Amino acid sequence: MKIRKTPNIKYNFIFNILRIITNILFPIITFPYVSRILNPDGIGKVTFTNSISAYFLMFASLGIPLYGIREIAMVRDNSKKLEKVTSEIFLLNFITTIVISILYFIFLYLGYLGKERTLLEIMSLNIFLTFIGIEWFYQGMEEYRYITIRSIIFRAMSLILIFSLVKTKEDYIIYGAIMVFSSVGSNIFNFFKLKTFIKLSFKNLEMKRHIKPIITIFSMNIAISIYTNLDNVMLGYKSTDISIGLYSSGIKMVKLVLGIVTSLGAVMLPRISNYIHNEMEVELKSLLDKSFKFITLLSLPCCLGLYLTSKEIILIFSGEGFIDAVNTMKYLTPIIIFIALSNFIGIQILYPRGEEKKVLISVIIGAIINFSLNWILIPKYAQDGAAISTTVAEGLVLLVQILLGYKYLRFIKYDFEFFKTIIATIFMGIIIIIFDKYYVDNIYLSLLFKILIGSSSYLIVLIILKDKFIYEIFNKILKRG
Repeated sequence: MKIRKTPNIKYNFIFNILRIITNILFPIITFPYVSRILNPDGIGKVTFTNSISAYFLMFASLGIPLYGIREIAMVRDNSKKLEKVTSEIFLLNFITTIVISILYFIFLYLGYLGKERTLLEIMSLNIFLTFIGIEWFYQGMEEYRYITIRSIIFRAMSLILIFSLVKTKEDYIIYGAIMVFSSVGSNIFNFFKLKTFIKLSFKNLEMKRHIKPIITIFSMNIAISIYTNLDNVMLGYKSTDISIGLYSSGIKMVKLVLGIVTSLGAVMLPRISNYIHNEMEVELKSLLDKSFKFITLLSLPCCLGLYLTSKEIILIFSGEGFIDAVNTMKYLTPIIIFIALSNFIGIQILYPRGEEKKVLISVIIGAIINFSLNWILIPKYAQDGAAISTTVAEGLVLLVQILLGYKYLRFIKYDFEFFKTIIATIFMGIIIIIFDKYYVDNIYLSLLFKILIGSSSYLIVLIILKDKFIYEIFNKILKRG
């Protein structure tokens, strides 16, 4: 096998951003339509069953999706090692998938997973298709061009299917099936494309060496899932389907923004792992400096901007039936900053250095807090209680990671360059609040003006303050022009 030249990280980032934007546009286009047809009850059923399947998928995958990226990135320059490591991880994942799939259907037919049997059967495809997708291999190889093109094609097909087939509130099962097709249907192509890189071989494998780090990462994934999927599950058991639908509406845009803010992390992980493995410390520091600046540059204004436009966003993308989700969304906006920074510390700094146990400690603490607060707050405050619990948990995860990973964070400079972003964000918020006093009697225009005025004022302040990162981007654009 001939190892390809490593793609330019800038192009990787562009392709990954393009994929994420497509993923963002998909629900922006479909959710207003689907939410009005299926109502909070139908949306809640699909969300609830998807959360159930996500738990089984987590056990089937163990920590392989994240572990695989790091391991592939470290050996991708050696064809024999690449083939061996890929085969070992693939076989291990095959065994766990078979075991968990059997358990899933046992629990399903015994009635332990809920009454939506047909929907749960459809959601089971998430488990199998994720396994054969071996996405971790393509991410470790930095094949973001292929990943992006494939994703866009299937999103476009799903878009057509939704508007063609989802017509009444009874079509929530069809909607669930399309969601599965949209997210993991393309994974079938991954399996057949693998032969263009390597040939799977199951001779002389050393699978035991992968078990310990995979279990550590798996434990981390369990804890993380507690304050992600568990919100919907606990709302299902301790509240109503309507509360799940409202929570789903409130967190949807927050997750979409998070996808953009944390997009660089997905591209950075394989490259950072490769740099650390090859002891390229100078290149590593330069890469992390730019990553930190990018994350703060996006997360701060996105958090405040989303908070100040939450009412317009809910009314436009979900409808008046979801008006109670406005406060839910406001309570959730701080996690944009918390998750962006914890992703930077945990996934870009600690994990590539083999410090996954420190990440595990932070997410276990967050999971315990999230579960405890959910238990207390959901019965009284429903979806708002779940939102508060998640925000507090994410804040604690970040705090613990800062404390445990401090020695790796000394490269961050808290000088005036750092505070320029904060100053620009505050100014942006003031401008939006002032504009809000002159109410525009049209929610579409109101949202549009707030976005334009807010983003423009933010960028202008950064230019006035001569932000180095912004000036560097402008200079590169001008040189190309």
